[in-house]
Amino acid sequence: MVRLAQVATDSAPSSPPPCGDVDGIEALGEPFSTYAKLLLAFDDANRDHHVALINGTATERARAELRRDKCQADIVSFQHHRANALLMDLRFAKMWSPAALELYLYPAFRDQLASQEIRIKELEDALLQLASHVGAITKTRSS
Repeated sequence: MVRLAQVATDSAPSSPPPCGDVDGIEALGEPFSTYAKLLLAFDDANRDHHVALINGTATERARAELRRDKCQADIVSFQHHRANALLMDLRFAKMWSPAALELYLYPAFRDQLASQEIRIKELEDALLQLASHVGAITKTRSS
């Protein structure tokens, strides 16, 4: 009887360690914590897909592929949403408080570009290009 209890204790899984990674992710703040969670979910789905390809049934492979594709689509959708949100923030800042926008753009672009309008236009163009690129990827994946 003692022997059975010892075997059961040895083979029982130990309790998982506290999730320090989750706290680290939450400490990033938004939108970085959401993006990190999406990347981790995609990594898990990709790993599961790889395992299913090696030793899974056709149904398991199909489910793993669908999960992986959904996680990838979530990442693309989030990137598209963030690009649009940042573009709207820039437009509102330009309209309501050009001085605050100047302070916001100062560290990144002050030395490279001369005028505030040129900086805003260049950033808007880059965001629109990113949004159209992400939209093209989404349309390609959905068709």
